[in-house]
Amino acid sequence: MVSEVDELDRSNLACIFGRNPEGTAPVQPPIPRMRELLDASDHLIALIDHPDKVVDRLAGDIPVFIRADDWEDTAEEIDDRFLGDAEIWRRPSKGTANPRGGDRPYLSNDGEHILEIRFDETLRLDGKADVGYREIAAAIEEIPGVVAHGLIVRAGVTAVVAAPSGPQVIEQVMPVL
Repeated sequence: MVSEVDELDRSNLACIFGRNPEGTAPVQPPIPRMRELLDASDHLIALIDHPDKVVDRLAGDIPVFIRADDWEDTAEEIDDRFLGDAEIWRRPSKGTANPRGGDRPYLSNDGEHILEIRFDETLRLDGKADVGYREIAAAIEEIPGVVAHGLIVRAGVTAVVAAPSGPQVIEQVMPVL
């Protein structure tokens, strides 16, 4: 499978996809479908459009698809799980994001909203910045109502980074924690 990603951890090639680019109209990525394709594939070729997006520790937002029915309960559970580590915002279909999704929160054809777990700094869990990405992914996945998320933590990743000097290939050498 080949997919563009938003940010990549240089040490183990964990990555995030499906973010909404700053200052643009809201993007509604097909995260649930991408997760199905990832589960069915043996290898991911992650495309990164700028070397600045290859980092020592992932930071920023993780998009999370949730079922629209009882979305507030799911959002509250995610907020409780990441309390002190991140804020939870609902992505709008138009305009700017805010905790409630603005006047027009995004609703997919399958009846799903997109929440953004917005970390001020690097990805954290229980106040710890050195927690493994698998633990963060598991903390998201165990919450009832979560359909899929944009944190990719898996073996079998090759990254291709668009750099001024030409494409750079990064092979996965460390296990993803």
